[in-house]
Amino acid sequence: MGVPVACHGRRTLGAEDRAIATVILKRGRSRPVVFRHPWVYSGGVDRIEGECADGDLVEVRDHRGQFLGRGHINHAARVRVRMAAWADGAEGGAAAGADTDLALGRIEERLASAVSLRDEVLRLGARTDAWRVVNGEGDGLDGLVVDRYGGVLVVQVGSLALERLKGPLLDVLARRLSPVAIYERGDPELRHEEGLGPASGWVRGADPGAMTVTEDGLRHAVDVARGQKTGLYLDQRDNRRRVRELAAGRRVLDACCYTGGFALAAAAGGAREVLAFDRSRNALAAAEANARANGLAVGFVAGELFEVLGDLARRGERFDLVNLDPPSFAPARRHLRHALAAYREAQGLACRLVAPGGILVSSSCSKHVGEDELVRALNEGAVDAGRSVSILERRAQAPDHPVAASCPEGRYLKCLVCRVA
Repeated sequence: MGVPVACHGRRTLGAEDRAIATVILKRGRSRPVVFRHPWVYSGGVDRIEGECADGDLVEVRDHRGQFLGRGHINHAARVRVRMAAWADGAEGGAAAGADTDLALGRIEERLASAVSLRDEVLRLGARTDAWRVVNGEGDGLDGLVVDRYGGVLVVQVGSLALERLKGPLLDVLARRLSPVAIYERGDPELRHEEGLGPASGWVRGADPGAMTVTEDGLRHAVDVARGQKTGLYLDQRDNRRRVRELAAGRRVLDACCYTGGFALAAAAGGAREVLAFDRSRNALAAAEANARANGLAVGFVAGELFEVLGDLARRGERFDLVNLDPPSFAPARRHLRHALAAYREAQGLACRLVAPGGILVSSSCSKHVGEDELVRALNEGAVDAGRSVSILERRAQAPDHPVAASCPEGRYLKCLVCRVA
């Protein structure tokens, strides 16, 4: 048997001398854990030996009893165990061990590493004052997302282990990053999966009111409490810059524009005309205000994705560049078939609107839709439209959203830059 790593700390159930429970995996389900995948799914668990409550530290072993590591169990979640340490001595998520001081020490170490990446390697401060400070397992802090908007932090806590450390965790963020305020914006779906209740509101400092951030010289108003994501689609930053580079002299359509990020980038890049639409009138009002604040000419209309694309196609409109960035069609895996049909239809309609030789930039933010599946839907949609497509670039989320090699699921954003013939 392997040698257990040292994981000390306070338990959540029973007396201090109660033996740690053991999670035994099914035959053939240990390989991801051996190679440091941070999650043990409920479907991979054969049985649990011993008593444990949600949040307790447990041992994880394969079907032969070989020790693989330790993690925190949550009977309510599909991710049954979030790994805290592996048999080879590597440490996992932020709460590696239940002891508060040890866990917070690891959080501080990994937070310092995450900040260093953004400041010293990516040097984001030269381009913007809004970026992702912590990206969950990509920064070794599974269950934690932190975004910065100027002096305000927006925090998402998505694991039971971190939820129990939330107060001290917020103190660490306040001490290390010196924000004027911290807003907690819990992801309802993720928290529900973890058996956690809703969580949102100002948890440190006071609401600073209207906020504006700058990205590549463009000003964006941000509403961290009511906007999409944590206020702005920070993951699309580099893809917005790419559209800006491609837009010069082109007629551009931005579908599902939200508050106008891609539309503003295209206009700033020298597009000869930009038309943008979204279903949300509140988002369009913000987009129009952003365009005015930046002195950019953009036309905005309200409408549903398929209705507007279909209407433009029937009218024979053509654009030199179409940006297609719809909301996730697959919020859960059970929606995958519907989502692929929707991506096929949307990309087919978009292809009809691209002038011959023009550019289609197509994005999917659904973690349940793989890049190959998106490409297949693109090809099928293009065939439906009587067009052919060549993929010029396969892009992803900006590098302040790093992906752990052990957890490729972290690469959720797919962005295809294509030429439509």
